This record gives sequence, structure tokens and C-alpha cells, in this order.
Amino acid sequence: MGEEPNKIDVMRLGRDLPLGLTFSCIAPAAGLHCGRCNKCAERMEAFRAASIEDPTEYVNRPDYGIASRKDTKMFQVSREFNFCYGHRLMDHQGKCKHLHGHNARVIATFEAADLDSQGMVLDFNKIKQIVNRWIEEKLDHRMILRRDDPAIEALEKLGEPLYLIDGNPTAENIARVIFEKAAEAGLPVVEVRFWETPNCHATYRAPG
Repeated sequence: MGEEPNKIDVMRLGRDLPLGLTFSCIAPAAGLHCGRCNKCAERMEAFRAASIEDPTEYVNRPDYGIASRKDTKMFQVSREFNFCYGHRLMDHQGKCKHLHGHNARVIATFEAADLDSQGMVLDFNKIKQIVNRWIEEKLDHRMILRRDDPAIEALEKLGEPLYLIDGNPTAENIARVIFEKAAEAGLPVVEVRFWETPNCHATYRAPG
């Protein structure tokens, strides 16, 4: 076939059509359809519109694709947290290179395809017990610093409470830290939004 196929070709030929000619990407690592991009979503939709079972082999499950995701009913709940912290950004050229503080606002979001026996994604009290407790114990009223910050030694001598991370303690990295701690606790977290000021916030979402 010498020209770009249309949706009928996609539906009729399925995976027998050379990958490079289909409404799909090619995932380089496996030589298969990725299952997540817009082209893969269009491919899935073409089969669905024709009421034909999609025989395509995807690297990722089709339910993560754009086209099929819209047919999946998902529930989300979010909880907000607030705490105070100090930090500074190493190698920064502006005022943030100096030690300073923020009043942080955090919104963590959790997701499930189905509700539990009590009709919940997750009990808000459980979120508080796990996430808020960790924030209060590890981040609240502490200096959050990069592990190689030369100020650490002096602050430790003064008895200042610290929380050290591998990268710069930016809003982005703190959002990721909170996300990872929630995930490690087994919570179905999908997103953490972190405000370091009322006008500036960063978001970390589940990979993929």
C-alpha cells in the first residue's frame, strides 16, 4: 500500500498492516504500538466504532489510552494540607539562594476505578492519618535542604530540625517527595499539587 491508510484500512487490516503505515506510533524498544498516544487512541476508537475486536498488540494496556480512558468511570478524592517550612535553592541566582520560609499548601488526589464496601475511594481520615502525620513529623517547621548544602552543619549545631533531599528543595521536588511517601504507604495517589505561595504551585503526577 503506497499511501497513508484511512480508518477503514486500520479496522480491516489491524496489526497486519505495517506499523509505519498505521494510525499509531511505534514504541522503539519493542517495535509495538505504544497504546497511549493520540494515534493509538484513534486506532482503538476506529475498531470500537466498527464493533470489531482490536487485535493490536500494545506495549501498554489500551485502558491507559486516551480513547478507552474516557469509557472508564473513575472516582477521585482529594485532601488539602498546610504546613510551614524553610529552604534555599543551591546554585540559584536570585533571592531564593538565601535561607527563607514559606506557608505551604498541598492537595493530594487519589483515584480508584471502583468504590470500597463503604462507598469510598479512600477514607479521608486514613489520608489524614498517613499523609498529614508524615508531613507534620518530617516537613512541618523544618528546613528542607539539598543533602550537600554547606549550611547543614551549622544548622545541626544550632539544633535546627532538617529534612534533606537529593535535589534542590523546589516546589516540584517537594511535591514529588510527598507523592512518593503516599505511594510507599500503599495509597492510590495520582497527583500532588504543592503551593509555596498563593500564586505559585507545582504538580507531580503518577508516571505514565
